[in-house]
Amino acid sequence: MLCFFLILLSSCAQEMMLEPDTPDYALTQTSAITDDLPNDLQNCNNALDELKSGDSLGITCIIDLNGKNLILNKNVTLNYEGGDIVNGTLTFKGGVIDGRLLNKSLKTKGEVKLKSPVFNFDPSRWDITQGHTDKRTAFSNRINLEKIINDVKSMGADTFKMDVFDAYFDVITNTNTQNKNFYLWLEAINIPSDFTLLMSPETHLRVFPNNYKKYGLLSVYKKQNVNIIGGNLHGDRDEHDYSNGGTHEWGHLLVLKSAVNVKVEGLTMKNGTGDGLKIESTGFTFQSYYTPSKNITVTQCVFDSNRRNNLAVTDGYHIIIENNQFFRAGIDTPNSKGTNPRYAIDIEAYRKPNASGKLINYEMVDDVIIRNNVQKSGGRGGFIVSSGDNVIIEDNYVENGIAFTETKNTKIRNNRIISNGENNLFGISAGDKMTDIDPNNEVYGNNIKGFKYGVTIHGSFQKIVKNEIEGCEIGIGGRNFVNSKVIGNHIFSKSEKSRGIFVFYTSINRVLFKDNVISTPNNPFKFELVNLEKGQEKYCAHLVNNTISSPRVGLMLNTVGISLMKNKINTGVEIFDSKNYVIEDNTIRTKNWDGIYLRKRNAGVKIMKNAIDVPVNKDCIRIQNTTSRKDVEEVSNNCLN
Repeated sequence: MLCFFLILLSSCAQEMMLEPDTPDYALTQTSAITDDLPNDLQNCNNALDELKSGDSLGITCIIDLNGKNLILNKNVTLNYEGGDIVNGTLTFKGGVIDGRLLNKSLKTKGEVKLKSPVFNFDPSRWDITQGHTDKRTAFSNRINLEKIINDVKSMGADTFKMDVFDAYFDVITNTNTQNKNFYLWLEAINIPSDFTLLMSPETHLRVFPNNYKKYGLLSVYKKQNVNIIGGNLHGDRDEHDYSNGGTHEWGHLLVLKSAVNVKVEGLTMKNGTGDGLKIESTGFTFQSYYTPSKNITVTQCVFDSNRRNNLAVTDGYHIIIENNQFFRAGIDTPNSKGTNPRYAIDIEAYRKPNASGKLINYEMVDDVIIRNNVQKSGGRGGFIVSSGDNVIIEDNYVENGIAFTETKNTKIRNNRIISNGENNLFGISAGDKMTDIDPNNEVYGNNIKGFKYGVTIHGSFQKIVKNEIEGCEIGIGGRNFVNSKVIGNHIFSKSEKSRGIFVFYTSINRVLFKDNVISTPNNPFKFELVNLEKGQEKYCAHLVNNTISSPRVGLMLNTVGISLMKNKINTGVEIFDSKNYVIEDNTIRTKNWDGIYLRKRNAGVKIMKNAIDVPVNKDCIRIQNTTSRKDVEEVSNNCLN
């Protein structure tokens, strides 16, 4: 009998060993997790005693490990059936555990996988404090949440699901043990590769108020195949301490840095001291360790009142931004001023000329699609491509305008750009540096309404085609633009101040205004103080085959090199102190004006082959005696009165 008893004890010891836990895992025997459970679920500590290799057990009671480390046999499966395991450690040898059994007082070791790849996060089971708290607790929140994410990821979870949850996180305390440098993307809550963070509308992650000039709340850093879905990210802009100086413009809510294959969907990002979402890379383009972000999709998100931009891209490739809502980017609030650029979307790769003047791309943004978004209200503007290539901005509703500067192969098309009356300067600003190389940028098919300028043009090779421009004070204008085409646009308004085309105090050269329809109460076109600098004597611009209707005259004042050819004009044309222009093959019909009126001193004028119909008390061609007849060439004009 004694031998049999000793053999039985030895066999049981092989099946299950109970060892003291390490000091790090030592826990009190009473767990808060068990406090609210029914009495019939208590005191079931022997439920694991008979488990053998390959066994499965449904946990229907509370198992208190009493601070010990329980070593399980191979390939044990623990299923959740209403019970719990608390206050100790389970060491697995290739086993499986239901994620619903995990909690703050249960540690796992060894080789173990979750039963389901979807982990449902229950905040009451973990050491995380919700609601207003202190800095130390907010720091603990950050460390603990990231650890839970990494732990379940290591156990095979590919989705971390959060529902009702509201907590603050300290994301400025430096945990970098290698050096003292602070890296905002490291001190954020980091999301691992091949992972989905799935939040609900009742999930709120908040930045604990601080005085740092930079921070990140969530981060995907050098990771790939990540989804961040749903939930709300809150910055601290109105509780932030700005007193240590500087702009404090780098407090971001989500940072994608050297991130690849990332989807951000249904996320709300509000009140960051910097950007709501920042997409960037590691290193500069010419450095060996340059690691760009790639293949990013941002969809069905809401961005609201972030202090700098709602979304900024400084470096990245193959990015889609669609079906999002952008509100109040960069606005001033009662407790904080916005900071520039203050756009809903800002594409702004850093470029700089070297000592020899060659432009160096320190950062690069290439292949971006911005479509089907809604932008309302903002501190400065809607969307801007400050520097970046191959950008398509299409089918958006925008209230604060769209702009581009240093870019190539960018298309702004089929957008509704409707001013909300916030003193918006332009609907579209098409601007670039003067260059002899066509960047192949185009603005076409847009509906623009209610701005001071419908479209402003700057730089070289702009193409403004088939846009509908309504109710703007100036339909199309600009400064210092060359080699550009303005074709097939419809400019109309009922406002008494509205002009069609207005170019003032600047230079333009080799510019074609063709096939446009202009109907405005004020001047349908006006060129004033244009091409007057030395070297601009042979500059030229041509208005060709336009249909022009207005109760006011078209004007050229102190201007060089403007030609009107083959236009249909139902008002007069008046020219003051101008040189080197041609009025040819136009049909001019007026009710109250002379057909063509040359006032003050003009030179180098050709008036040819025009058909002019004016009232009997008006002149088809009228030339003040201050202009010498030898400076005017009149050929084959047909006066119909």
